[in-house]
Amino acid sequence: MIILYFDKIDLFFNVLHIMIILINSLGWIFNITLKPSLYLILITLFCWTLLGIFQGIGFCPLTYMHSHYLYTNYEFNLPFSYLDYLLIDNFNLALTSKMISIISIFVIFISLIINLEKSNLNNKFLMCLALINIFVWSLIIFNHDIGTKINIYNMDIIFSSFITLFFITYILKKMMIIRINFFKIKV
Repeated sequence: MIILYFDKIDLFFNVLHIMIILINSLGWIFNITLKPSLYLILITLFCWTLLGIFQGIGFCPLTYMHSHYLYTNYEFNLPFSYLDYLLIDNFNLALTSKMISIISIFVIFISLIINLEKSNLNNKFLMCLALINIFVWSLIIFNHDIGTKINIYNMDIIFSSFITLFFITYILKKMMIIRINFFKIKV
């Protein structure tokens, strides 16, 4: 069993990562965390997708920085997924990396759907896009491992990346339209 922290910087990375996971998963519960949760989910999906094209699908810059710090100071590497490190390495849960990845996909997209609904941003088109994203990301996890580098032959990953980026862009556009309409009403 690995301990969760080696020093204060490692502890900072662990606390920050766990806070982000909790906000992504449960931020829709409280009105005060509703909007930050929405933005954080979109940033997470953006990193998993666009940065994932270059670093490996599902890439998390925080995990990368944390792993780099641990390797530099303790010659210890985190797995590609922080949740693998937390749940498999630290808590010895009988889970596979694929299981954790699938659960993560479902949790983040369900959180996003609930958040959009509570923020009055949801519509049938967004719901369809969310369901398509859950499906294509699940296919990626079943057919590849998290961290798979994208190449021209990974058409399923390229397609799902495009769909996810379109989904994020559509949500941001919808948020902007609502904000613009809100200011028009007030003026």
